[in-house]
Amino acid sequence: MIFRRFLVLIVFSFLLQEDSLAQKESLNSSLGEDEINLEIERLDSMIRNHSHLSDDQTLSWLIDLGNLYRKRGSYILAIEAYENALELTLFLNKTREEAVIKNSLGGLYFEINNKEKALYYCEAALEIVNINFFNNFEDRCLLLANLGNMYIVEGNLDLAYDYLKQAEQLNIIV
Repeated sequence: MIFRRFLVLIVFSFLLQEDSLAQKESLNSSLGEDEINLEIERLDSMIRNHSHLSDDQTLSWLIDLGNLYRKRGSYILAIEAYENALELTLFLNKTREEAVIKNSLGGLYFEINNKEKALYYCEAALEIVNINFFNNFEDRCLLLANLGNMYIVEGNLDLAYDYLKQAEQLNIIV
């Protein structure tokens, strides 16, 4: 019985991820490799030439730049862009964006097989959402499911089960 529940939660978590990934892919799928490179050059130029490097527009550009580098597979450059964006969120006191960037960093570190940093950033994103955006059930649900999946890969099935169970309960509300 416990195994069946756990299996149901695993399937549930992958369905959540697929919905989230499908939305993300639909936004990025229209860009080919050449278009990605052109967009990277454009954003990089705008950031370098922007007179107010500590504003919301620069933050948006840095996040977009990190996403494009990640899509291109330039992980070191993506991490650098995300870390610069993270530093700017702290300066601008943008907790929502801080959580988004930490989740992006967690996902990126997971992709490059640095599970320790992946878990650190995703846990930090969840903490921010739990403290500041507790009623945002959708974000909490996705973060919990992501962490559950990460802990499955890590082999910590008890913790994975706990996160996936919480995600399942939030999904009922959403």
